[in-house]
Order: sequence, then structure tokens, then C-alpha cells
Amino acid sequence: MNLKKVVKRIFSTILVIVILVIGVAIAVPYFFKEEILVKIKEEANNSLNAKVDFADVNLSLLRSFPDFSFQMDKLSVIGIDDFEGMNLVKAENIDFTLDLMSVIKSDRPIEIQTITFDQPEVNILILKNGQANYDIVKPSEPTNEESAEYDFLIQLKKYTINEGNFTYDDRAANMFLELKNLNHQGRGDFTQDVFDLATKTNVEHFSASSGGVRYLKKANTKLEATFNIDLPNNTYTLKDNDLQINAMKLLANGFVQLKENEDINIDFTFDAPKNDFKNLLSLIPSAYT
Repeated sequence: MNLKKVVKRIFSTILVIVILVIGVAIAVPYFFKEEILVKIKEEANNSLNAKVDFADVNLSLLRSFPDFSFQMDKLSVIGIDDFEGMNLVKAENIDFTLDLMSVIKSDRPIEIQTITFDQPEVNILILKNGQANYDIVKPSEPTNEESAEYDFLIQLKKYTINEGNFTYDDRAANMFLELKNLNHQGRGDFTQDVFDLATKTNVEHFSASSGGVRYLKKANTKLEATFNIDLPNNTYTLKDNDLQINAMKLLANGFVQLKENEDINIDFTFDAPKNDFKNLLSLIPSAYT
């Protein structure tokens, strides 16, 4: 057999293998689509006091090969009872990257590696009596800790929010926050107990009021910051950071610690280097300018 025929045969074999791999990559997700769709709706109905709906799910091995890509289109979580008809969460789509073997093997929890939120809208409302619309998780049945099974394992390497809107309306504390056109991304090894989370945030319009006083109105806000996450101690420390609100540049240092008795320990200091009065003026609420 001459060299030309050998090369041709090897090339033909490789081509067949590539075609088979591509065919499997396209076909395999559809084998699991209905099963995953039923599982999601079943889990949502069993665990949440809310109306959960979505248009479709899309499964792919090609976009994130060798991992598994799972996308939910037009997700909505709508309140019931006192929050009837109010959107808690809406999103054009949410894209997950999952470890392929954890999806295929039934004896392993599904490992979530990356999440992307496109055009999400989150509305948090706390009534004067303290009731919150995000408190929708049903109490779980008592289980033996040793035999408890977990369906999902979060091992995030990256998460992204594109063109999001966020509203926080706390009527008990008379506090209101609104973020319009929020773009945010974070990277970190969430598999570790202690790790650094590098983030980048841009908010086109940031409004804030407390006690009836508006402190910010549609302020353009940019933040690049690294947080040290200490999960065992529930401590989140702000490290390197660069914050700009309108023309005002700020530096901050400090931490937030969540206590077991639901208290929050906060210690922050702020500095405003290389700013003049004109930059400070850009922060003054329009009611006082």
C-alpha cells in the first residue's frame, strides 16, 4: 500500500470520527431535554410558593464543549397571595454551563460552572409588616443529614449579568434602591471556602433614597473591585477597588460579616483622593442643588 493511500485512509477515518462526534454532540442533548424540562418544573412546583414559568429550554454540547450548555428562555417568577401578580424575577434568558458527566450520571449532583443572565429584572419588596416577596422557598421536610441528597452543586468559575434592572423597596425601613441597565461580571473559585472574587460593574442609572431623602438620582456608577470571600466565617472583605459615581472617584476599605443571630457587622471607611468641589457637586441631590 503506497503512502498516498495510507494518508487518504487515515484522513477518511478521522473525517468519519469528526462527523460522528458532531452528530452525537447535536443529538445527545435532545435525548435528555424532556427529562430535564420535567425535572425543573417539578422541582419549582415542589419547593417554591410562587408561579414559575419559562418559554423553553435549549440544550447544547457544541457551544461549551466538552461541557454541557443549558439555557432557559423568558423565565418569570411571579408572586402569590400578598404579592399576587408582582414579578420577583424576569429574564430574557439564563444560560448555564454544566459539567457533562454530572448531567449524564444519575449518582452525581449536577455541577453548575458558569451562569449568564441576559436582561434580568429583579424586584424586591418588603412590606411594612416585614413580609418580603423573596421569601418563597417552602420549608423542607426534616431529613437525616447523613443521607441527605443534593441535586445541584454550584462550582462557579464565572457569572455575568447583561443589561439588568434591580429594584429594592423596603417599606419597613423606608429605603429604596434602583439600578437601571446593570452590567456586571465576576470571576472566582467558588469551590473553595476562602477565595478572591474579582468583579466589574457598570450601572447607567443608580438611584437611592432613605428616610424620604433622595441621595442619588440616576447616577452613573462604575466599580472594579476584588472581594475576599470567607464562607466559614460569613465575612466579605473589600480589597482592591475603584469606585466612580458620576464625576466623584472614591476608594473604600472594610468588610461585611453576617452573624448567626442574623445581626450584620459592617466596618467601612471611604476616601476621596484627587477630587475637587465640582466632583462633589455632581453627587448632591437635585433637590438641594
